[in-house]
Amino acid sequence: MYAGVDGTPGPCSYLTFRRVEVSGAGQGGEESYAADGISIEKGHYITVEHCYIHDNGGDGIDLNSRDRRGRVPGIVVRRNVVARNHLNGIKLWSGGRMAGNLVWGQGDTPIWMGPYRGRAEIIYNTVAYNMWAREFGERNYAAALGYPEEGIAKPRLDLVMHHNIFAFNGGPAQGEPTGVYLGPGVRLRAEHHNVFYSAPENEILALFLGREREFSRRDLNQGVWAKATGQGKGDLSVNPRFTSGWPRVDLHLQPGSPAVGRGAYALP
Repeated sequence: MYAGVDGTPGPCSYLTFRRVEVSGAGQGGEESYAADGISIEKGHYITVEHCYIHDNGGDGIDLNSRDRRGRVPGIVVRRNVVARNHLNGIKLWSGGRMAGNLVWGQGDTPIWMGPYRGRAEIIYNTVAYNMWAREFGERNYAAALGYPEEGIAKPRLDLVMHHNIFAFNGGPAQGEPTGVYLGPGVRLRAEHHNVFYSAPENEILALFLGREREFSRRDLNQGVWAKATGQGKGDLSVNPRFTSGWPRVDLHLQPGSPAVGRGAYALP
């Protein structure tokens, strides 16, 4: 198995990937953590922008897996299309800035950020129709933010998250759909104007509130989430009304969509 772009073990710093297409990593596209589209295991000031990362046997974009101390500066992933990778879509181990990305069709959790301490800024992304593929999909979270890594029981993740759409994650071939996971070390610095529409009874699973709590669509729409966190202004749990769903996915919003102003196409 081979990655498309592999920086192992690193460090590889001051890198920019711009207008690059990476597909087919992993001989024949087989599922493997060694078959990522772009994988830089250690380094700072790395930018991936305007790229098309698709149909790889591993993750789409995987950065900083060996930077266990965290707080890696200058990690930016913006305005990319990350589609149909067999494992995770965008995986930023020490956080970073993730803005304006279209993330769909992954076989596993589409967004995985912050198992090491750091700051994550997740803004204006559309994360939809992941874990639908019958051939390689499996059931997992719609996003895993601050999920504990082995040996790091409570990674501290300062989280800014706004104007995103998380919808239709977890397809019928995998059983029940799943929501967004917020780990025990998450500190919500700003969370607002997001749309959540994947798992009716558990759109958000929050462990940072002193105990594990599940927040349903009703909780989001009736202000329960906002009261519990002091955040949530403008959050909605409604069908964003994409142009088309699985398998002919088109994540543009239909006219009159309640999610207008949110998601990747709305990034200023």
